[in-house]
Amino acid sequence: MAFTLPRAKANKKLSPARPTASLLGAHTMLSYLGILLINFLAMVVGLVALNRQSWYSCRKWVLDDISYVLVLGDNYESTVIWLITGYQYLSSAAAYNFGFTHRAPWWSNYQLVLFFVSFTVLHYYVTLSEDNVSCLFRINCGNENVVRPVIGSEPYPINNHWNTTVMPYPFRWVMVGIMTANTFLNMAWEYYFVNGLQKKLGTKRRAKRDSRNSAKIQDHLSVTAFENEISTAFSGEGDDAV
Repeated sequence: MAFTLPRAKANKKLSPARPTASLLGAHTMLSYLGILLINFLAMVVGLVALNRQSWYSCRKWVLDDISYVLVLGDNYESTVIWLITGYQYLSSAAAYNFGFTHRAPWWSNYQLVLFFVSFTVLHYYVTLSEDNVSCLFRINCGNENVVRPVIGSEPYPINNHWNTTVMPYPFRWVMVGIMTANTFLNMAWEYYFVNGLQKKLGTKRRAKRDSRNSAKIQDHLSVTAFENEISTAFSGEGDDAV
């Protein structure tokens, strides 16, 4: 995403307003903080949904040895957090690919669209499936299906009391729903609220600026006309005197 998002093309039609030049301006901060809040709330909703499942049991720290942290990774909390926050990289990239009026339509960034669709299929497949692919990520995996990790030479068992990280099928669809809703909320916030508000405020500012410029031009024309009348009047008096 980091390499494909900057590949967005410029709009062929020049925008009537310049893009923001401030990293801490209202437009930038509104966009950033809004996406951050939506993503945080999506993660909270996922963890709350997990805690309300009848099959869920929290893994607690039971040893004084700090090395115990190495065997705490296979738990449902980390699975939910990884699924939701991992997909937020894609949903945030999709939201920022719009580019408002300064860039070409989002579908013209073919590289980003290709990567977005590919990783979405993979992410949803890992969420819903229960095979070697999901076991590679230690998700929906049991000891009977555990596979060799990418950086290891031998497969190692699931490190929890249940010897599994398999989630019930209905809850997997809950995760898919949260990730999908998170994506649409990010895109709606960026497209309709942030960019829409900027367009509305920009139109008002341009209208006020045009009104002020029009008033200045009118005043200038009035002054010029008055000066011409005075000049003509004095010129006429001089001719009469001669």
